[in-house]
Amino acid sequence: MTILSDDALIDPAFGPRTLCHARSGEWMVEGIGFLSGFALRWVRDAFFEPLLKLAQSDLDAFALIEKLAQDVPVGAAGTIAATACPMQSDAWRQPPLSFLGLDLNAPGRALGQVARSVMEAGAFLANHHLEKLEALSGQRYDTLQFTGGSSQGTLWPQIVADVTGREIEIPEVKETTALGCAMLAAVGAGLFATIDEAVDAMASPIERRVVPNPENVALYQPLKTRWSEVIGGVRDLGDATGLEPIWRPAGARNTEL
Repeated sequence: MTILSDDALIDPAFGPRTLCHARSGEWMVEGIGFLSGFALRWVRDAFFEPLLKLAQSDLDAFALIEKLAQDVPVGAAGTIAATACPMQSDAWRQPPLSFLGLDLNAPGRALGQVARSVMEAGAFLANHHLEKLEALSGQRYDTLQFTGGSSQGTLWPQIVADVTGREIEIPEVKETTALGCAMLAAVGAGLFATIDEAVDAMASPIERRVVPNPENVALYQPLKTRWSEVIGGVRDLGDATGLEPIWRPAGARNTEL
C-alpha cells in the first residue's frame, strides 16, 4: 500500500517507510505486503498444478483457484492464512507459514479455503497498511488502485474492496512498476522534458472499477481484528519455538526485540 506526499512523513512507530520519489519534492510512503501474491502462486504450484497435471487437464490453474475460492464464504470458513506480518521498518518479524482453522472434515472445499484465506490475508494486510498511512497523512483515500498480477482476476480485487470498504480501480496496464520505469527511461532518452509530460502521455486508463459489497464489508469488520491477533500470535509462537519464518527480510534486527 503506497501513497505520495509533498512532505517526508515519518512514522514514529517505525511501521511504513518513507522514500524519495523520482519526482523532485515528492515522497513515497509505503507499507509493503511482501509475499501476498507469491503465496497464492505457491498454492498454485504446490496443489493446483499437480492436480491438473494428474487429471491431464489444460484448465488454467488460477481460474480454478478463483472458482474454488469463490465457493467459500467470507472468512474462508474460519481459515486464517499466516503469510506475512505488517511492515515494521526497524524489526520486521515474519510468521512461519500456517493455515489456522482449516476444516479437515470438509476436504471437498479445503483447497478453496486455503486459496481464499491467502487472498483475505493479503487484503487484511493491505487494510492494516492503509489505516496506518491514513493516520500518518491525515488523509482518507476513498479510491485505491490495485495493480500487478494479483489484480488480473475478479475475486481478489473484490475481497480487497470489501475488506477496505473502498472502491478499487484496476488499470489496463497491470505491471505499473514496469510502466513507471518506461516513463523514466523516456524522460532520460529525451522523449519527454519532464516526468509529468511522460505521465500525461503514457499513463494507463482505468480498465474497471470494483465497488465494495456492503454485506461483506460488515462481515469483514470483526475478521480484520481476528486476523491481526492470530498473525501476531503465530509470529510470536514461531519466535518462541524456533520455527522457520516464511521469509527473513534483509536488514531487519533479530527476534530478541
